Amino acid sequence: MRFLPLVIVVAIVFSGNLAPGAEVTGVPRIIDGDTLEIDDMRIRLHGIDAPETGQQCQSSSGNDFPCGEAAAEALRRLVDDHSISCAGTETGAYGPLIAVCRLAKTDMNAEMVRPWVGLGVCALF
Repeated sequence: MRFLPLVIVVAIVFSGNLAPGAEVTGVPRIIDGDTLEIDDMRIRLHGIDAPETGQQCQSSSGNDFPCGEAAAEALRRLVDDHSISCAGTETGAYGPLIAVCRLAKTDMNAEMVRPWVGLGVCALF
């Protein structure tokens, strides 16, 4: 009986669909500019904090633009309905796997940051 709390904690920690460190492969559904799903597994791109869908940002000229939709569309264009592979070693505060995703040899995380570098709006890092 004194091991029951330990058994419960271990069961909670390992009750997810995927153990951290494993790899998920498939055609993703894009949630927003830094989050996607493959077979009901939610995945956040490691090292990126993209604007949320519906978020507005200001351009350098002071005009508002839908940066959240722009980030989601950039990820959609990058994936282009292809199968990708995501590997991570940890889960985030709300449960998604934090992962680096690849489309063939392309590091999708790095590709998502590239267009935003230097804009000074809606920082992704």
